[in-house]
Order: sequence, then C-alpha cells, then structure tokens
Amino acid sequence: MSNSGTNDPIPADIAEFLELYEQRLDGVQFPDVSRDRLRELSARACAEAEALEALHEQVRVQRQALDRARAALRRAAERGLAYAKVYADGDEPLAAELGALRLAHGGEAKPARKRRTRGKAKAKAANEGERPGKEIPTGELPFAAGAEVSDAA
Repeated sequence: MSNSGTNDPIPADIAEFLELYEQRLDGVQFPDVSRDRLRELSARACAEAEALEALHEQVRVQRQALDRARAALRRAAERGLAYAKVYADGDEPLAAELGALRLAHGGEAKPARKRRTRGKAKAKAANEGERPGKEIPTGELPFAAGAEVSDAA
C-alpha cells in the first residue's frame, strides 16, 4: 500500500500493519476496522499529503513574491531617504531625524553612527540665526569683487 520513502504519508510501522492485514487478515473485520476502511483511510492520508505538498509549493512561490516586493520597497525607501536627506539641508531637526535612521540591509539594521556636533559654534549660530561654517550669501560673485569685467573676449 505504501512505498518506504522518507516523506511517505503512511508511517512505516502502520504500512507494515496494513501489509500484514492485507495478507493475513483479509476477511476479518473488527468494529470500525476492516480492509476497506483501512484502504479508505490510507487513500485519504495520501490525498492530504499531496494537498500539503501543493501548499508547500504555493508557500515557496509566495515567499519569493514577498521577497521581490520587499526588495523593491527597500530600494524605494533607500532612494527616498537619500532624497529626503538632501531636501532637509538647512532644517537641522529634520536632518537629525533622517540622519538617525538606518535602514536594514538584508534583514538586519545597521547600527546608527554617532554624529559629530559642532558644539559651541552650533549653539552660537542657532542663537544668531546662522548656520555654522557657512557664509551668508550676499548675491555677489566672490571672484567679481573688486575686479572689472572686460569685453575683450
């Protein structure tokens, strides 16, 4: 009734009993147990095993689809984070929040790097409304200051 494969839906000890029953107890019936009933239950076990195998295949296929969707989402999130960091230039609170984010690569989050602060220069600039390390634009070109433009080109 059954072959002895490792994924056999009928355990080896039960298969051995079924074989013995077929050979030596073929005409014997017990309450709720007969050759026909055992054959019916064996067929049902085999059908359920086939259904389970089909479901395993569906899970495998669906897992691949999920992996592809997650990869696409990761690429979009990484790209969005890069754009947002550029957008946040000049908005220190937003830039700090975005800088603290570390998107996971391959399922594991990268540890957040510690950001260096500019300490007193940063605090002073915040009080004065300036950004440390940057000059306030005047609208004039730095190379044009004090130089005359000639038309001899």
